[in-house]
Amino acid sequence: MDESRPTYLRCSQAALNELIDAASLALGGALDGPAADPYDIGLLIDALRVLAPQLPAADMFDGMLHVALGNFDDAVRVFAEIANGRTNAIYGKALLAFALQLKRDPEWRIAADEVLAAGSPAQAVALVRALERQHDVLLAKEHADRTGVWELPESAAAANGDATDGAEGANAAPANPAVGFDAQAAFAHQQYLRL
Repeated sequence: MDESRPTYLRCSQAALNELIDAASLALGGALDGPAADPYDIGLLIDALRVLAPQLPAADMFDGMLHVALGNFDDAVRVFAEIANGRTNAIYGKALLAFALQLKRDPEWRIAADEVLAAGSPAQAVALVRALERQHDVLLAKEHADRTGVWELPESAAAANGDATDGAEGANAAPANPAVGFDAQAAFAHQQYLRL
Protein backbone atom coordinates (compact mmCIF):
# COMPACT_ATOMS: atom_id res chain seq x y z
CA MET A 1 0.00 0.00 0.00
CA ASP A 2 1.30 3.45 -0.92
CA GLU A 3 1.58 5.49 2.29
CA SER A 4 2.19 8.76 0.39
CA ARG A 5 -1.37 8.76 -0.98
CA PRO A 6 -4.33 10.15 0.97
CA THR A 7 -6.10 7.61 3.16
CA TYR A 8 -9.25 7.60 1.05
CA LEU A 9 -7.21 6.60 -2.03
CA ARG A 10 -5.39 3.70 -0.39
CA CYS A 11 -6.69 0.41 -1.66
CA SER A 12 -5.62 -3.13 -0.90
CA GLN A 13 -4.46 -5.42 -3.68
CA ALA A 14 -7.41 -7.72 -2.95
CA ALA A 15 -9.86 -4.87 -3.58
CA LEU A 16 -8.07 -3.94 -6.81
CA ASN A 17 -8.22 -7.57 -7.94
CA GLU A 18 -11.97 -7.59 -7.30
CA LEU A 19 -12.41 -4.40 -9.35
CA ILE A 20 -10.41 -5.98 -12.19
CA ASP A 21 -12.53 -9.14 -12.00
CA ALA A 22 -15.73 -7.09 -12.01
CA ALA A 23 -14.62 -5.08 -15.05
CA SER A 24 -13.60 -8.25 -16.86
CA LEU A 25 -16.93 -9.95 -16.13
CA ALA A 26 -18.86 -6.84 -17.09
CA LEU A 27 -17.17 -6.69 -20.48
CA GLY A 28 -18.04 -10.35 -21.07
CA GLY A 29 -17.47 -11.37 -24.67
CA ALA A 30 -16.53 -7.95 -26.00
CA LEU A 31 -17.60 -8.70 -29.56
CA ASP A 32 -21.09 -9.60 -28.38
CA GLY A 33 -21.46 -6.28 -26.62
CA PRO A 34 -20.90 -5.60 -22.95
CA ALA A 35 -22.57 -7.88 -20.41
CA ALA A 36 -23.42 -4.89 -18.22
CA ASP A 37 -24.38 -1.27 -18.69
CA PRO A 38 -21.52 0.58 -20.47
CA TYR A 39 -21.84 3.52 -18.08
CA ASP A 40 -21.32 1.19 -15.10
CA ILE A 41 -18.31 -0.41 -16.79
CA GLY A 42 -16.92 3.07 -17.36
CA LEU A 43 -17.32 3.81 -13.66
CA LEU A 44 -15.39 0.62 -12.79
CA ILE A 45 -12.61 1.64 -15.18
CA ASP A 46 -12.53 5.14 -13.69
CA ALA A 47 -12.31 3.64 -10.19
CA LEU A 48 -9.33 1.56 -11.30
CA ARG A 49 -7.65 4.68 -12.70
CA VAL A 50 -8.17 6.62 -9.48
CA LEU A 51 -7.19 3.85 -7.07
CA ALA A 52 -4.29 2.48 -9.12
CA PRO A 53 -3.14 5.04 -11.69
CA GLN A 54 -0.07 2.93 -12.50
CA LEU A 55 -2.22 -0.07 -13.47
CA PRO A 56 -2.30 -0.56 -17.28
CA ALA A 57 -5.36 -2.82 -17.07
CA ALA A 58 -7.64 0.22 -16.90
CA ASP A 59 -6.54 1.35 -20.36
CA MET A 60 -6.92 -2.17 -21.75
CA PHE A 61 -10.43 -2.38 -20.31
CA ASP A 62 -11.22 1.02 -21.77
CA GLY A 63 -10.13 -0.18 -25.21
CA MET A 64 -12.17 -3.36 -24.90
CA LEU A 65 -15.20 -1.31 -23.88
CA HIS A 66 -14.79 0.71 -27.08
CA VAL A 67 -14.61 -2.58 -29.02
CA ALA A 68 -17.76 -3.84 -27.28
CA LEU A 69 -19.59 -0.65 -28.20
CA GLY A 70 -18.36 -0.77 -31.81
CA ASN A 71 -16.23 2.37 -31.43
CA PHE A 72 -13.29 0.85 -33.30
CA ASP A 73 -11.52 4.16 -33.98
CA ASP A 74 -11.46 4.93 -30.27
CA ALA A 75 -10.28 1.38 -29.52
CA VAL A 76 -7.43 1.81 -32.01
CA ARG A 77 -6.44 5.08 -30.33
CA VAL A 78 -6.41 3.53 -26.85
CA PHE A 79 -4.51 0.40 -27.93
CA ALA A 80 -2.00 2.52 -29.90
CA GLU A 81 -1.27 4.49 -26.73
CA ILE A 82 -0.67 1.23 -24.85
CA ALA A 83 1.51 -0.08 -27.70
CA ASN A 84 3.62 3.09 -27.60
CA GLY A 85 3.92 3.03 -23.81
CA ARG A 86 6.70 1.66 -21.65
CA THR A 87 4.75 -1.21 -20.12
CA ASN A 88 2.68 -3.88 -21.86
CA ALA A 89 3.69 -2.60 -25.31
CA ILE A 90 3.50 -6.06 -26.89
CA TYR A 91 0.03 -6.70 -25.42
CA GLY A 92 -0.95 -3.27 -26.71
CA LYS A 93 0.30 -4.13 -30.20
CA ALA A 94 -1.65 -7.40 -30.19
CA LEU A 95 -4.81 -5.57 -29.12
CA LEU A 96 -4.09 -2.85 -31.69
CA ALA A 97 -3.89 -5.53 -34.39
CA PHE A 98 -7.22 -6.89 -33.11
CA ALA A 99 -8.95 -3.49 -33.28
CA LEU A 100 -7.47 -2.67 -36.69
CA GLN A 101 -8.63 -6.00 -38.07
CA LEU A 102 -12.14 -5.30 -36.76
CA LYS A 103 -12.02 -2.06 -38.75
CA ARG A 104 -10.84 -4.05 -41.79
CA ASP A 105 -7.74 -1.86 -41.82
CA PRO A 106 -4.78 -3.63 -43.50
CA GLU A 107 -2.44 -1.92 -41.03
CA TRP A 108 -3.35 -4.70 -38.56
CA ARG A 109 -0.69 -6.83 -40.22
CA ILE A 110 2.10 -4.39 -39.21
CA ALA A 111 1.18 -4.54 -35.52
CA ALA A 112 0.73 -8.32 -35.75
CA ASP A 113 4.17 -8.77 -37.32
CA GLU A 114 5.75 -6.74 -34.51
CA VAL A 115 4.16 -9.05 -31.94
CA LEU A 116 5.36 -12.14 -33.80
CA ALA A 117 8.87 -10.66 -34.09
CA ALA A 118 8.95 -10.17 -30.31
CA GLY A 119 7.93 -13.81 -29.83
CA SER A 120 6.42 -13.31 -26.40
CA PRO A 121 4.32 -13.05 -24.26
CA ALA A 122 2.52 -16.20 -25.28
CA GLN A 123 -0.98 -14.70 -24.92
CA ALA A 124 -0.17 -11.86 -27.32
CA VAL A 125 1.31 -14.28 -29.87
CA ALA A 126 -1.73 -16.56 -29.52
CA LEU A 127 -4.07 -13.61 -30.18
CA VAL A 128 -2.12 -12.67 -33.31
CA ARG A 129 -2.14 -16.28 -34.56
CA ALA A 130 -5.91 -16.36 -34.05
CA LEU A 131 -6.25 -13.09 -35.98
CA GLU A 132 -4.20 -14.59 -38.81
CA ARG A 133 -6.42 -17.67 -38.93
CA GLN A 134 -9.55 -15.51 -38.90
CA HIS A 135 -8.18 -13.40 -41.74
CA ASP A 136 -7.28 -16.51 -43.76
CA VAL A 137 -10.76 -17.95 -43.23
CA LEU A 138 -12.37 -14.67 -44.35
CA LEU A 139 -10.23 -14.71 -47.50
CA ALA A 140 -11.16 -18.34 -48.12
CA LYS A 141 -14.85 -17.46 -47.69
CA GLU A 142 -14.57 -14.61 -50.19
CA HIS A 143 -12.83 -16.99 -52.61
CA ALA A 144 -15.59 -19.60 -52.09
CA ASP A 145 -18.27 -16.97 -52.71
CA ARG A 146 -16.63 -16.07 -56.03
CA THR A 147 -15.75 -19.57 -57.23
CA GLY A 148 -18.08 -21.92 -55.35
CA VAL A 149 -15.08 -23.92 -54.09
CA TRP A 150 -14.28 -23.97 -50.38
CA GLU A 151 -10.75 -24.75 -49.28
CA LEU A 152 -9.75 -24.79 -45.64
CA PRO A 153 -6.81 -22.41 -45.15
CA GLU A 154 -3.53 -24.01 -44.08
CA SER A 155 -3.36 -21.86 -40.95
CA ALA A 156 -6.76 -23.13 -39.80
CA ALA A 157 -5.90 -26.74 -40.64
CA ALA A 158 -2.58 -26.44 -38.81
CA ALA A 159 -4.29 -24.98 -35.74
CA ASN A 160 -6.80 -27.80 -35.78
CA GLY A 161 -3.94 -30.31 -36.00
CA ASP A 162 -2.06 -28.62 -33.16
CA ALA A 163 -5.12 -28.78 -30.92
CA THR A 164 -5.61 -32.50 -31.43
CA ASP A 165 -1.89 -33.35 -31.35
CA GLY A 166 -1.39 -31.60 -28.02
CA ALA A 167 -4.32 -33.31 -26.32
CA GLU A 168 -3.66 -36.55 -24.45
CA GLY A 169 -5.81 -39.18 -22.82
CA ALA A 170 -8.77 -37.78 -20.93
CA ASN A 171 -8.03 -34.30 -22.22
CA ALA A 172 -8.30 -35.38 -25.87
CA ALA A 173 -10.97 -33.64 -27.91
CA PRO A 174 -13.87 -35.86 -28.89
CA ALA A 175 -14.04 -37.00 -32.52
CA ASN A 176 -17.35 -35.14 -32.84
CA PRO A 177 -16.78 -31.66 -31.37
CA ALA A 178 -20.48 -31.24 -30.58
CA VAL A 179 -20.34 -34.22 -28.20
CA GLY A 180 -19.09 -33.33 -24.73
CA PHE A 181 -19.57 -29.58 -25.16
CA ASP A 182 -21.80 -28.07 -22.52
CA ALA A 183 -22.74 -24.63 -23.86
CA GLN A 184 -24.56 -23.73 -20.64
CA ALA A 185 -21.42 -24.31 -18.56
CA ALA A 186 -19.09 -22.72 -21.11
CA PHE A 187 -20.97 -19.44 -21.17
CA ALA A 188 -22.33 -19.34 -17.62
CA HIS A 189 -19.79 -16.70 -16.58
CA GLN A 190 -21.26 -14.29 -19.16
CA GLN A 191 -24.65 -14.49 -17.51
CA TYR A 192 -23.30 -13.10 -14.24
CA LEU A 193 -24.60 -9.56 -14.65
CA ARG A 194 -27.55 -10.21 -16.92
CA LEU A 195 -31.10 -10.22 -15.65
